[in-house]
Amino acid sequence: MTELEKLEEELHTEYGLTIDYKRVANRDGIIITEEGQTPYIAVDKRLEDRRRTAVAYHEAGHLKRGITRRTRRDELRAERWAMKRLITLDTLIEGIKRYPRSLHELADCMNVDEDMLRNYLTYKGNTRLYQEHGDYIISFDPVILLNWKTGQMWPEE
Repeated sequence: MTELEKLEEELHTEYGLTIDYKRVANRDGIIITEEGQTPYIAVDKRLEDRRRTAVAYHEAGHLKRGITRRTRRDELRAERWAMKRLITLDTLIEGIKRYPRSLHELADCMNVDEDMLRNYLTYKGNTRLYQEHGDYIISFDPVILLNWKTGQMWPEE
């Protein structure tokens, strides 16, 4: 089951909501919430699969976080919710270990949208210098992974 299918199932179970895939004017996706009505999410069907998944999660983030206004702050909250659901430290570690030469390759290794990964790394890099996870220390800017037990580093110097 893909991440998008998992989200569709979760939204259908929780809200009775089915994501609509069609052309959305001047946007990648939209959510409409009116009190007493089933929420409506539409995602542009022309988007590439990873981007479509990222947009669906972003729009669901508005719903899950209870965000009804459309301020920049609310958009960031919805985006962070989506990033936390789609990008885990474990997948980041495994992606870095595959020696990607670019952010595009890292996104491919992780099977996530490149823009979302860029936003994730920027957000993490702005909030902390590094993060410890299991046997690893992860630097976000630049992206460096260190196994503190073995001393192995990715990418290698």
